[in-house]
Amino acid sequence: MNKDILAKQHLQYVRTYLRFYLEHIDELLEKITKAKKEYEHKQDEKLYLKLDDLVHEKKTMEYLFEHEIFITRTLSSQDSIIDECDDLYRQYMSKGGYKDMKIEKKSWHAPIKKAKPGQLVKKTLANYVVVDLETTGLNSETDKIIEVGILKVRDHQIVETYQQLVNPQKKISSTITNLTGITNEMVAGQPTIKEIRQKIKNMIEDEPILGHHVLFDIQFLKKACGPLNNDYLDTLHYAKKAFYGSDNYQLSTLVKIFSLTNNEHRALADCIATKELYDLIVEKFQGIENLYKDEINNRQNRLDLYILKRAHIEGQFQNRNCIITGNLKKVSRKTANELILKAGGTVQKSVNKKVNVVIVGVNPYGPHATAKHLKALERIEQGQKIDIIEENEFYRLFGL
Repeated sequence: MNKDILAKQHLQYVRTYLRFYLEHIDELLEKITKAKKEYEHKQDEKLYLKLDDLVHEKKTMEYLFEHEIFITRTLSSQDSIIDECDDLYRQYMSKGGYKDMKIEKKSWHAPIKKAKPGQLVKKTLANYVVVDLETTGLNSETDKIIEVGILKVRDHQIVETYQQLVNPQKKISSTITNLTGITNEMVAGQPTIKEIRQKIKNMIEDEPILGHHVLFDIQFLKKACGPLNNDYLDTLHYAKKAFYGSDNYQLSTLVKIFSLTNNEHRALADCIATKELYDLIVEKFQGIENLYKDEINNRQNRLDLYILKRAHIEGQFQNRNCIITGNLKKVSRKTANELILKAGGTVQKSVNKKVNVVIVGVNPYGPHATAKHLKALERIEQGQKIDIIEENEFYRLFGL
């Protein structure tokens, strides 16, 4: 699908989530303030859990908006879409977006003892289980499972599947319903996690568990089913090594890039997409083991090595003083610096009087310019000669 078509689709999500955020944030903040005062006054654990639920509802609302606006800006090449994203982002910030609300839990509450976790598997396995959960929120201590998806894999093939909606015995927020499509009505007549946890245990046993950001799911499984020390395979971890420089590593993003089974934010669909992503990485790199082998000069990944070998270097930055700001999509900062040095330039640590080239990547903290970018623009206004080079132009100079 064309990137701009995808960008327009995600822009609609941005509008929806922002409208929802603006309509509910004032009421939610009032509830949080009231709950915080009650908790600080009485120091009751039930009041703490109530407050924690409200704070996590706020964080979930903000995560959805921030995630979608980042995807939209990354996908789009149209100025009109990017400008609208920036305007929506300003509206969001005007309501206090990004303000992290922390709750100090009182010492009277006994700390939870954590079981010794399993280990990340750094080799290719043919037998394992794939697990994905949908939940009422992000906190395994207070949120609940609303759907379970499990695949049992033998010799790389799916031999058994399990999918079950779960009654969380608490209200599902509209934010989660918008994300997953799971409503309170859908789970009303479904079994509780206690009623199905033996089935889950029988499916998982002591098998290695595959998932995307799988430790999230494992924490919920531990809370629901008891001790769980299985080793795990994490496609998020593998993807960061295999596809270094990707815009982001969300499962939905990787599904679109590699045309995998549609990711629907439903448990079984996410399990299938995760297995396909695992198989893709295994095939592309001839095994998970190769992601962890030391490369020439300890390069971070094969992509960096490939770019260094392919780059056409002819002194593009001869006697130029350069600085890179923001995150680069294709290569690590170390490799970009090496390209500059091989092309005759120097790499500066700050925007000083020597700098005459600024290479601009993506600001990881939002759609606005980075501090170094702004400093360079300020020096240009003061008369310093500085060339601003966008990331794609930087690659073009090396024939990449």
